[in-house]
Amino acid sequence: MTKAELYHQISLLRNRLHIQHYPIESIRLCRTNGIWVGPMPMKTPGLRGMAFMGHNSSEQDIILLKESSSAKENNFNCAHELIHLTLHRNNPKKTFQCYESVRNTQNSFEEWQANEGAAELLVPYRFFIPRYVELCRKHRFDCESKVVDELADEFGVLPGVIAFRIDNLNYEIACYLAGTPCEQLPLLSATEQKKRQIKVLHKKHYCVHCTAVISPSQAFCHVCGKTMRHPSTAFNSPKYGAGYMKYSKIEMDENGRVIVCPRCGNEEPFPAGGHCVICNAPTENTCLGEYDDTYFPQRSGPCSESKKVHLPGNARHCPFCGAPTSFQEAQLLRPWQEELQEEMRRTNSRQLIQIADNQEEDFPFCYPSDDDDFPLSVS
Repeated sequence: MTKAELYHQISLLRNRLHIQHYPIESIRLCRTNGIWVGPMPMKTPGLRGMAFMGHNSSEQDIILLKESSSAKENNFNCAHELIHLTLHRNNPKKTFQCYESVRNTQNSFEEWQANEGAAELLVPYRFFIPRYVELCRKHRFDCESKVVDELADEFGVLPGVIAFRIDNLNYEIACYLAGTPCEQLPLLSATEQKKRQIKVLHKKHYCVHCTAVISPSQAFCHVCGKTMRHPSTAFNSPKYGAGYMKYSKIEMDENGRVIVCPRCGNEEPFPAGGHCVICNAPTENTCLGEYDDTYFPQRSGPCSESKKVHLPGNARHCPFCGAPTSFQEAQLLRPWQEELQEEMRRTNSRQLIQIADNQEEDFPFCYPSDDDDFPLSVS
């Protein structure tokens, strides 16, 4: 059973149990649907729950939970046992003893299904991923634990379950951030990602001033121009997480030249270091250097480091010296402050959880890309 197939089975279970609102109280849910659930003092180290299947339709299923566990712990433990009772009913084994970590006497694949299935039941990815991204942007300048704790309270689970979801849905979150709607996300397990040689992280380093995705080795942010290595404060140090935003950029070819003139739309091939023959807009994004004379201001020219690379199409400033770029000077890029304000207004007014009513709607699928990291490609 693949991750997609497992999530489909959980969706069927959710429909069968008429689950529409969150958080879920799994113990009450099981009791409402005829499963006997009760506490038990479990002395075996690591044992957190047990499930017993009725041998026939007249016998009641039973779930026993560790008496000393907290309400949130047993909310997940009960959901875990419910998945066993749902997915593994046709197995010869009718009793399940579940521990904090899988033991040799257990079926590791069945335990993965129960753990992943319980997490999907209590924290469904279609609700979780948009909410997670929204909160990351809301708390983009705070520590990640604030996001985790808020989500744990909203879904009625321990912070560890939320951390588990963030880790296990890493690829799906990356696809969502790249523009894929939740309804079209590819659900791939870690094993399947390894087979396909997929290596992507949805978390990135970003500037604490403008939230642009940056390389942690940059001396200056290429969008807002702020220094990333201020000696007197740690505030300038890049943050790491999903609270970043993507700024508009001009598409460039492999030689670091514009494909289409961003000012007049000219599509003629552009020579190295040249300008558009129609509107004279720069066709390469270069460092202009700082003003080097107070009375006769003149740009000092590109710094030595910037000459070795192609500056990306969204760079308003040189990442090596902080000076304006040719695109910034020619006003080919929107002011970053305007884009950030628009994004924050859009985020704050947007409904936090949006699920398309029409599941058959044709949505575009977007694969995640690392292009938004600052690519210091050598020319």
